[in-house]
Amino acid sequence: NPAAFLLLSSFSFDSSVAGIFWTLTSGGKLVLPRKRIEQDTTALTDLINREKVTHTLLLPTLYQAILNHADARQLASLQNVMVAGEACPFALIDQHYQTLPSTKLYNEYGPTEATVWCIAHEISSNEKGFVPIGKPIPNTEIYLLDKKMKPVPIGVRGDLYVGGLGVATGYW
Repeated sequence: NPAAFLLLSSFSFDSSVAGIFWTLTSGGKLVLPRKRIEQDTTALTDLINREKVTHTLLLPTLYQAILNHADARQLASLQNVMVAGEACPFALIDQHYQTLPSTKLYNEYGPTEATVWCIAHEISSNEKGFVPIGKPIPNTEIYLLDKKMKPVPIGVRGDLYVGGLGVATGYW
């Protein structure tokens, strides 16, 4: 559970819900940055260090900018970093584990209608091939279906369908 979660998305953005309630219901501190802090990597890095942020969710490109700018000591409090919203490049994985070898890195995926965070993958330091979006979180089901709504075989392209308790009421 997060001791201090840095919320970088707006309250009105669906991805904020999981971070807010996960943190507050487990007794953690929700760190709310000043507006547009993501445009100032020095201020963002200082905030992570000063507030001893343990968890955050951000775009891979923003995390890359932080890693390019920060000293590892400034990011030492980070225990879990989740990236989402863009493909996670291998260069970011390498830089993450070179800078913060004991900090867990997750690739996260979740569309709005699934109330966000429906799939996650813990990225290892020796990830090869491609970075998966992950496996379903608890109480979530994932289906890869063809145009006729039939499951596709492993390795065949299909459309992603999400089911389970996290799907918004009334969503089809």
